[in-house]
Amino acid sequence: MQRILVTGFGFMGGIHAQVYGALPRARVAAIVDDDVARAQAKAKELGFDVPVFQDIDEALRTEAVDAVDVCVPTLHHPRYIRSALR
Repeated sequence: MQRILVTGFGFMGGIHAQVYGALPRARVAAIVDDDVARAQAKAKELGFDVPVFQDIDEALRTEAVDAVDVCVPTLHHPRYIRSALR
């Protein structure tokens, strides 16, 4: 089972999470989004009972994940990728 951290839970992050939810060997382990309250509401609406973090580094310290799906706006990709690689 691959545990996925979805970063950015807007339109694209929500679509990716739904796809992971349909895959038998993947599951969304946690979500990172600047707007935690909105992301929690959306996660609940989509049927995900997972922790939501505002900070990727905190999420990576707290949750055991196998992959990080970067769904934040392109200009933020380098920061999230650097954190994921550490």
